Amino acid sequence: SRMLQRCFETSERVSKASVRNVQFIIVIVAYIDRKTKEAQGESKIIKFVMCCLMCCLKCFEKLLQYISRMAFILVAMKGDGFCGSAKAAFSLINANKARFAFTSVFTHFALLMGKILITMLSAAGTYMCIKYYPGFDMDCDSELKKYQGMSCRKVQQPLIPVVVTAIFAYFVSSAFMYVVEVAIDAILISFSWDCQENDPKRTGKG
Repeated sequence: SRMLQRCFETSERVSKASVRNVQFIIVIVAYIDRKTKEAQGESKIIKFVMCCLMCCLKCFEKLLQYISRMAFILVAMKGDGFCGSAKAAFSLINANKARFAFTSVFTHFALLMGKILITMLSAAGTYMCIKYYPGFDMDCDSELKKYQGMSCRKVQQPLIPVVVTAIFAYFVSSAFMYVVEVAIDAILISFSWDCQENDPKRTGKG
């Protein structure tokens, strides 16, 4: 409906504005750090403080992006505003820290292994095609009986197409794995929200 579409558009604007504000602060801090390198001198304390500040801002940016993604899922589920959904998402994550932490670590590990496996299989498949398909042979000649009916494409350096294939395979697999990651997050936050809303202690049933 139009109302839900407007809700999504408003939520997207608020989410992007929040992340951009944090990124703007990170840029300012990085600029100040670069311009005050000489003033910092040999002071390890100031360098340590600046490093901790940048680390905290980066962590806060990642946390904000994660909560925003969870908030969008709640917006789609409940149709509430972004701020209320973000607050609800934060409450759910805080109330189920162990569940979210374990799922997040396991998901990232499994998706990383999936990306590596897809990349390796794609590269291996490309190498096997170049090595065993006669059309890629350096001695390929369509006039010879052995290569009749084949389109000869002589490959001098198999490493180049293998590397290019591996790079494309990694980026394509990353895009698909991101969709899987969002789906897992949606299932997780939906399950946590359902457990909270239908808790017997809260509803007074059971």
